[in-house]
Amino acid sequence: MSIDNLIISAIIFILGPIPLFHITLHLFLRFWRKSPRLLYASATILWALSLSIASYVSVWQAALFVPPLWLQVSGIIFGAFSLALVLWAFFTLGPKRFMVWAVVASEAVEQKYIKSGPYRFVPHPAYLGYMAIALAVFLITGLASALGFFIYSVVFLMMVILLENHEMKKRLPNVPESLE
Repeated sequence: MSIDNLIISAIIFILGPIPLFHITLHLFLRFWRKSPRLLYASATILWALSLSIASYVSVWQAALFVPPLWLQVSGIIFGAFSLALVLWAFFTLGPKRFMVWAVVASEAVEQKYIKSGPYRFVPHPAYLGYMAIALAVFLITGLASALGFFIYSVVFLMMVILLENHEMKKRLPNVPESLE
């Protein structure tokens, strides 16, 4: 297995389930609020399924282009900054908010709209970071599967953002009008 295929397989395994997890979170929120631990059990199953998808994609080696070294280095730097954005979002929210416990067990976590850290600049920095990481992987590898994963990330994370904005407006006070 080439390093490019290893990179795309790892990204699909790590980041691939996130949009689907969040879509199912918002579509079945009433159910998850009654049984929040089942949400995390279903997430474990989703990640296990992504491992088989990632191993399947790893053998698909269609290269759209061979990235020159400068593009690969730029992609690595862009990916590192994107990962830093995701980590900044995590540390700003804390584990309970980042891992959606504040949504499914809202009585257990103080409900407030976060306006600090990267949330001062972007309403959904982690999702932006995930999409940027997917783009960085495409720039580094030039693989069709990486482009497909980037498109998947953008489409499904935009759906998640719409669902999340709708849910936040119902649950939280002082949500900005820009989230409409």
